[in-house]
Amino acid sequence: MTDSPFPADQRIVLIGDPRVRAVPVRDCGEPLVDCRGRLRVDPRRADPAPAAAYGPAPEPHSDPHACSPEAGEQ
Repeated sequence: MTDSPFPADQRIVLIGDPRVRAVPVRDCGEPLVDCRGRLRVDPRRADPAPAAAYGPAPEPHSDPHACSPEAGEQ
């Protein structure tokens, strides 16, 4: 186990945590690409909203199958 200044139950932060929601989202102006067909998603958990399927274009040196789902939340 790693040494941590936090108790074990505080090392994991869930997306619904108020600290995560408090982080401001700023549009950086980069174009978004459709990630459908690039990411495998359990159909039972997939968000039917089209905006949830968009993320930034992958960097040339990065995984071509990677998209950032949170980037579609603008």
